[in-house]
Amino acid sequence: MKKSHFLLTVIFTLILLVCCKSLQFPSYNLEILGNHLISVDRATEIKNRYENERIDLLEDQLKDLYGNDDFRDSKFAWLPLDKMKAYVAFIESIKAANPDENVSGVRVYFATYPNDPSGEKYPGQQTFFMVPTVKTEFNDTTFETMNHLPFVIQPSSPNTPLKGEFIILDELMQTYKRDVRYSSYHTNNNEPQRTGVTTSKSSARLLQGEITKTILNEAELAPPPE
Repeated sequence: MKKSHFLLTVIFTLILLVCCKSLQFPSYNLEILGNHLISVDRATEIKNRYENERIDLLEDQLKDLYGNDDFRDSKFAWLPLDKMKAYVAFIESIKAANPDENVSGVRVYFATYPNDPSGEKYPGQQTFFMVPTVKTEFNDTTFETMNHLPFVIQPSSPNTPLKGEFIILDELMQTYKRDVRYSSYHTNNNEPQRTGVTTSKSSARLLQGEITKTILNEAELAPPPE
């Protein structure tokens, strides 16, 4: 009887351990997040500054530019959690498929859609898009973001779209020390490809669709109803 009780206790304990483990929250690294988590007061302050010092100043000019007195620019964008997680997993997969490359982060670009009501979901609205970056040997301690370059992928094989040569996107690079920053990046000790006027062959491949897309856009924008 005692042996039976002991076995039941062991089984019950194991079940509790399994259940408790399955109920654990996903892990996160608060040290990495650091000071990037801001207070509500700080968020409210910079949001109000954006609206007062950007949107309010520009909206009348945009109404004139677009010939639309009802135009109101977007004030925020929304990405569903599953899309954000999928994009992070996509970048992690790129990193895993190219272990010799230092996939380093994501660059966020501010942008504006063409004012084409017939062809655009959000005509004339400001938006953003995200591009993964690769770390270079350039080491600017003042502007850390300049040490990372945006890229797409030229696949090694149609069967492995995430593995291949990283093509640096000239069109998305800032003019700040552009050539020095570009030359600080090398793939397997060879000169990497880059898009733009300097390499029409790469641009042609982009147009032909032989490049794996890495740029995320098409968030849900909101000029909030009033």
